[in-house]
Amino acid sequence: MKISANLLTCGRRLAPTVWNVKNIPTPYRLYYVEGGQAFFTLGGREFQLKKDHFYFFPSTLPFLIRQNNEDRLNHMYFNFIIDQPIVAAEPICASLNEHPSFPLFLEIMIDAVTSFSQTKDPAKKDVACHCLEAFLSLLFTVKPLPPLDDNVVIRGIEYMESHFKENITIKEVARELYINEDHFIRKFKKAMNMTPYKYLSRLRASVALELISSGSTLEAAAAGSGYKSASALSHALKKQQNI
Repeated sequence: MKISANLLTCGRRLAPTVWNVKNIPTPYRLYYVEGGQAFFTLGGREFQLKKDHFYFFPSTLPFLIRQNNEDRLNHMYFNFIIDQPIVAAEPICASLNEHPSFPLFLEIMIDAVTSFSQTKDPAKKDVACHCLEAFLSLLFTVKPLPPLDDNVVIRGIEYMESHFKENITIKEVARELYINEDHFIRKFKKAMNMTPYKYLSRLRASVALELISSGSTLEAAAAGSGYKSASALSHALKKQQNI
Protein backbone atom coordinates (compact mmCIF):
# COMPACT_ATOMS: atom_id res chain seq x y z
CA MET A 1 0.00 0.00 0.00
CA LYS A 2 1.74 3.16 -1.22
CA ILE A 3 1.11 6.24 0.92
CA SER A 4 1.40 9.88 -0.13
CA ALA A 5 1.48 12.33 2.77
CA ASN A 6 1.42 16.06 3.41
CA LEU A 7 3.53 16.56 6.53
CA LEU A 8 2.23 19.32 8.78
CA THR A 9 4.72 19.07 11.62
CA CYS A 10 7.12 16.63 13.26
CA GLY A 11 9.47 16.55 16.19
CA ARG A 12 11.18 14.55 18.90
CA ARG A 13 10.88 15.71 22.46
CA LEU A 14 9.84 15.26 26.05
CA ALA A 15 6.21 16.38 26.22
CA PRO A 16 5.68 19.58 28.27
CA THR A 17 3.81 19.41 31.56
CA VAL A 18 0.81 21.17 30.02
CA TRP A 19 0.72 18.60 27.22
CA ASN A 20 -2.36 16.65 28.38
CA VAL A 21 -4.64 17.19 25.41
CA LYS A 22 -8.21 16.65 24.32
CA ASN A 23 -9.45 16.69 20.73
CA ILE A 24 -6.61 18.79 19.31
CA PRO A 25 -7.41 18.71 15.59
CA THR A 26 -4.95 16.91 13.34
CA PRO A 27 -6.04 14.56 10.54
CA TYR A 28 -3.45 11.81 11.27
CA ARG A 29 -0.69 11.18 13.80
CA LEU A 30 2.21 8.77 14.12
CA TYR A 31 4.03 8.45 17.46
CA TYR A 32 7.07 6.45 18.46
CA VAL A 33 7.26 6.14 22.24
CA GLU A 34 10.77 6.29 23.71
CA GLY A 35 9.75 6.47 27.35
CA GLY A 36 7.44 8.02 29.92
CA GLN A 37 3.91 7.24 30.98
CA ALA A 38 0.98 8.37 28.83
CA PHE A 39 -2.52 7.04 28.22
CA PHE A 40 -4.92 7.12 25.27
CA THR A 41 -8.64 7.14 26.05
CA LEU A 42 -11.02 5.25 23.78
CA GLY A 43 -14.62 4.30 24.52
CA GLY A 44 -14.28 5.16 28.19
CA ARG A 45 -11.18 2.96 28.64
CA GLU A 46 -7.55 4.00 28.96
CA PHE A 47 -4.66 2.32 27.16
CA GLN A 48 -1.07 2.98 28.13
CA LEU A 49 1.30 3.94 25.32
CA LYS A 50 4.12 1.40 25.50
CA LYS A 51 7.82 2.10 25.18
CA ASP A 52 9.44 1.05 21.87
CA HIS A 53 6.10 1.00 20.08
CA PHE A 54 4.73 2.89 17.08
CA TYR A 55 1.17 4.26 17.20
CA PHE A 56 -0.81 5.39 14.18
CA PHE A 57 -3.87 7.48 15.11
CA PRO A 58 -6.53 7.72 12.36
CA SER A 59 -8.25 11.05 11.87
CA THR A 60 -11.63 9.52 12.71
CA LEU A 61 -10.72 8.81 16.34
CA PRO A 62 -11.22 11.42 19.07
CA PHE A 63 -7.72 12.31 20.26
CA LEU A 64 -7.94 12.03 24.04
CA ILE A 65 -4.59 11.55 25.71
CA ARG A 66 -2.96 12.35 29.05
CA GLN A 67 0.41 11.78 30.68
CA ASN A 68 1.88 11.38 34.14
CA ASN A 69 3.70 14.68 34.65
CA GLU A 70 6.13 12.93 37.01
CA ASP A 71 7.13 10.66 34.13
CA ARG A 72 6.48 12.68 30.98
CA LEU A 73 6.12 11.17 27.54
CA ASN A 74 9.33 11.06 25.49
CA HIS A 75 8.39 10.57 21.86
CA MET A 76 8.89 11.24 18.18
CA TYR A 77 5.79 12.48 16.40
CA PHE A 78 4.43 13.25 12.95
CA ASN A 79 1.20 15.16 12.26
CA PHE A 80 0.06 14.85 8.65
CA ILE A 81 -2.57 14.41 5.95
CA ILE A 82 -2.57 11.37 3.66
CA ASP A 83 -4.13 10.94 0.25
CA GLN A 84 -5.97 7.69 1.05
CA PRO A 85 -8.46 8.20 3.89
CA ILE A 86 -8.11 5.42 6.46
CA VAL A 87 -10.82 4.53 8.93
CA ALA A 88 -10.07 2.37 11.98
CA ALA A 89 -11.86 1.70 15.23
CA GLU A 90 -8.68 2.05 17.30
CA PRO A 91 -5.06 3.20 16.97
CA ILE A 92 -2.73 0.93 15.01
CA CYS A 93 0.05 -0.31 17.29
CA ALA A 94 3.29 -2.06 16.30
CA SER A 95 6.34 -2.88 18.37
CA LEU A 96 9.83 -1.97 17.22
CA ASN A 97 10.68 -5.68 16.87
CA GLU A 98 7.58 -6.57 14.89
CA HIS A 99 9.38 -6.23 11.55
CA PRO A 100 13.14 -6.53 10.89
CA SER A 101 13.16 -3.21 8.97
CA PHE A 102 11.49 -1.17 11.73
CA PRO A 103 14.74 -0.42 13.65
CA LEU A 104 16.42 0.89 10.48
CA PHE A 105 13.37 3.02 9.64
CA LEU A 106 13.39 4.38 13.18
CA GLU A 107 17.05 5.41 12.90
CA ILE A 108 16.42 7.12 9.55
CA MET A 109 13.30 8.93 10.78
CA ILE A 110 15.05 10.17 13.92
CA ASP A 111 17.88 11.59 11.80
CA ALA A 112 15.40 13.29 9.43
CA VAL A 113 13.23 14.74 12.20
CA THR A 114 16.24 15.98 14.16
CA SER A 115 17.73 17.62 11.07
CA PHE A 116 14.49 19.42 10.24
CA SER A 117 13.90 20.49 13.85
CA GLN A 118 17.35 22.07 13.99
CA THR A 119 17.22 23.89 10.65
CA LYS A 120 13.50 24.33 9.71
CA ASP A 121 14.75 23.88 6.15
CA PRO A 122 11.81 22.98 3.83
CA ALA A 123 14.06 20.51 2.01
CA LYS A 124 14.70 18.72 5.32
CA LYS A 125 10.95 18.63 5.92
CA ASP A 126 10.51 16.94 2.53
CA VAL A 127 13.05 14.30 3.54
CA ALA A 128 11.16 13.68 6.80
CA CYS A 129 7.92 13.40 4.81
CA HIS A 130 9.43 10.84 2.43
CA CYS A 131 10.66 8.81 5.42
CA LEU A 132 7.16 8.95 6.92
CA GLU A 133 5.56 7.81 3.64
CA ALA A 134 7.93 4.86 3.30
CA PHE A 135 7.41 3.80 6.91
CA LEU A 136 3.61 4.02 6.67
CA SER A 137 3.64 1.93 3.50
CA LEU A 138 5.56 -0.75 5.38
CA LEU A 139 3.43 -0.41 8.52
CA PHE A 140 0.22 -1.01 6.57
CA THR A 141 1.80 -4.09 5.02
CA VAL A 142 2.55 -5.45 8.48
CA LYS A 143 -0.79 -4.27 9.86
CA PRO A 144 -3.16 -4.47 6.87
CA LEU A 145 -5.98 -1.92 6.87
CA PRO A 146 -8.74 -1.64 4.31
CA PRO A 147 -8.49 1.87 2.80
CA LEU A 148 -11.61 3.85 2.22
CA ASP A 149 -13.09 2.64 -1.09
CA ASP A 150 -16.02 5.04 -1.50
CA ASN A 151 -14.95 7.08 -4.52
CA VAL A 152 -17.41 9.89 -3.78
CA VAL A 153 -16.02 10.38 -0.27
CA ILE A 154 -12.42 10.15 -1.50
CA ARG A 155 -13.06 12.80 -4.16
CA GLY A 156 -14.81 14.99 -1.59
CA ILE A 157 -11.80 14.79 0.73
CA GLU A 158 -9.42 15.53 -2.15
CA TYR A 159 -11.45 18.60 -3.06
CA MET A 160 -11.50 19.87 0.54
CA GLU A 161 -7.76 19.31 0.94
CA SER A 162 -7.10 21.22 -2.29
CA HIS A 163 -9.45 24.14 -1.57
CA PHE A 164 -9.59 24.48 2.25
CA LYS A 165 -7.91 27.91 2.05
CA GLU A 166 -10.88 29.18 0.05
CA ASN A 167 -14.31 30.04 1.42
CA ILE A 168 -15.82 26.72 0.33
CA THR A 169 -18.97 25.14 1.76
CA ILE A 170 -20.12 21.53 1.89
CA LYS A 171 -22.83 22.43 -0.61
CA GLU A 172 -20.09 23.53 -3.02
CA VAL A 173 -18.15 20.30 -2.46
CA ALA A 174 -21.27 18.24 -3.21
CA ARG A 175 -21.95 20.33 -6.33
CA GLU A 176 -18.41 19.66 -7.58
CA LEU A 177 -19.09 15.94 -7.17
CA TYR A 178 -22.46 16.18 -8.94
CA ILE A 179 -24.22 14.74 -5.91
CA ASN A 180 -27.03 15.90 -3.63
CA GLU A 181 -25.65 17.63 -0.52
CA ASP A 182 -27.70 15.56 1.96
CA HIS A 183 -26.69 12.34 0.20
CA PHE A 184 -23.03 13.36 0.29
CA ILE A 185 -23.24 14.16 4.02
CA ARG A 186 -24.80 10.75 4.74
CA LYS A 187 -22.18 8.88 2.70
CA PHE A 188 -19.33 10.85 4.27
CA LYS A 189 -20.55 10.30 7.82
CA LYS A 190 -21.02 6.58 7.24
CA ALA A 191 -17.50 6.22 5.83
CA MET A 192 -15.58 8.61 8.10
CA ASN A 193 -17.61 8.60 11.34
CA MET A 194 -17.84 12.38 11.15
CA THR A 195 -19.60 14.95 9.00
CA PRO A 196 -17.76 16.58 6.07
CA TYR A 197 -18.15 19.92 7.88
CA LYS A 198 -16.28 18.55 10.90
CA TYR A 199 -13.56 17.10 8.68
CA LEU A 200 -13.09 20.44 6.91
CA SER A 201 -13.05 22.29 10.24
CA ARG A 202 -10.43 19.96 11.70
CA LEU A 203 -8.32 20.22 8.55
CA ARG A 204 -8.32 24.02 8.66
CA ALA A 205 -7.61 24.08 12.40
CA SER A 206 -4.71 21.63 12.10
CA VAL A 207 -3.08 23.71 9.36
CA ALA A 208 -3.61 26.88 11.41
CA LEU A 209 -1.96 25.30 14.46
CA GLU A 210 1.01 24.26 12.35
CA LEU A 211 1.39 27.80 11.01
CA ILE A 212 1.19 29.27 14.53
CA SER A 213 3.74 26.75 15.85
CA SER A 214 6.05 27.77 12.99
CA GLY A 215 5.93 31.42 14.09
CA SER A 216 3.06 32.85 12.03
CA THR A 217 0.87 35.52 13.57
CA LEU A 218 -2.77 34.71 14.24
CA GLU A 219 -3.74 36.88 11.26
CA ALA A 220 -1.33 35.10 8.90
CA ALA A 221 -2.40 31.68 10.19
CA ALA A 222 -6.05 32.59 9.58
CA ALA A 223 -5.30 33.68 6.02
CA GLY A 224 -3.29 30.54 5.34
CA SER A 225 -5.91 28.11 6.62
CA GLY A 226 -9.19 29.40 5.27
CA TYR A 227 -10.51 31.57 8.11
CA LYS A 228 -11.95 35.01 7.42
CA SER A 229 -10.18 36.65 10.37
CA ALA A 230 -7.96 36.08 13.37
CA SER A 231 -10.99 36.23 15.66
CA ALA A 232 -12.74 33.55 13.58
CA LEU A 233 -9.65 31.33 13.89
CA SER A 234 -9.41 31.94 17.64
CA HIS A 235 -13.07 31.01 18.08
CA ALA A 236 -12.65 27.86 15.96
CA LEU A 237 -9.61 26.67 17.93
CA LYS A 238 -11.38 27.18 21.24
CA LYS A 239 -14.36 25.24 19.92
CA GLN A 240 -12.17 22.45 18.55
CA GLN A 241 -10.31 22.03 21.82
CA ASN A 242 -13.37 22.50 24.03
CA ILE A 243 -11.83 25.36 25.98
